[in-house]
Amino acid sequence: MKSIEALRARLVEIQEVGKACQSTADAEKRDLTLAEQTELDALFAEFESVEKDIERRIKLDAQESRLGESVGRVVPPQPIAAPANVVSQGSSGLRNTRLTTIEDRARWGFRDFGEFCNTVRRAATNPSEPDARLIQNALTTYGSEGVGADGGFAV
Repeated sequence: MKSIEALRARLVEIQEVGKACQSTADAEKRDLTLAEQTELDALFAEFESVEKDIERRIKLDAQESRLGESVGRVVPPQPIAAPANVVSQGSSGLRNTRLTTIEDRARWGFRDFGEFCNTVRRAATNPSEPDARLIQNALTTYGSEGVGADGGFAV
């Protein structure tokens, strides 16, 4: 079984034989004879055949190296817990809401935008009993821009 280096050396040998044949005809200032033409054609065919052998061996080596690579650590998927939107702790004063999942944190304790809008409407019509989630997630008055100390809800 030949190695890639041996095949590349064979390519160099084929090239040198072809150059020698052509330079002989050039030195004698004549065209190639029929025997020289068939010899060069055979050298060209052998050159292409050896090149294809080299390409196949390179591809096989690449496949072997890919198969030898580590597939990494395979970890089974973890079951996702059912989302609990709001967990209430304690009943005195304002309700302490703790958001348990990333999706809940992005919603600030509301199921959807419609629930948030209804809560804001109820807080505007009955300001004595606002939802605790609105108070807890309201904007601060520190460094306010254009809104006074009375605050408000961002919609």
